[in-house]
Amino acid sequence: MSVKRLATVAAAVLLAVTTVSVPAQAAGTWQCQEGSRYWLGGTRYNIKGRPCTGSGTENVSVHIRFGAIWDSFRCPRVTYLPADQRIEALSCTLLP
Repeated sequence: MSVKRLATVAAAVLLAVTTVSVPAQAAGTWQCQEGSRYWLGGTRYNIKGRPCTGSGTENVSVHIRFGAIWDSFRCPRVTYLPADQRIEALSCTLLP
């Protein structure tokens, strides 16, 4: 086997092993007691919730537990404001 072919095979094996051994990253979840939503059009909403507990900033599930907008949403971006224990989530869609 040539050195070039051996290097190619070794690189492929190394890639396969490192890909399998990397654990999946959880996106995160936020639970909020109450909140409000602002319709952006189509199926998208901006969400504000308080008080909230959880973690995650990208591709996050947001669950509003009580109030007029109680429901679950998938949000591509969430910002947590710890001083108020609230979140602001942009461009969210309702979870089925």
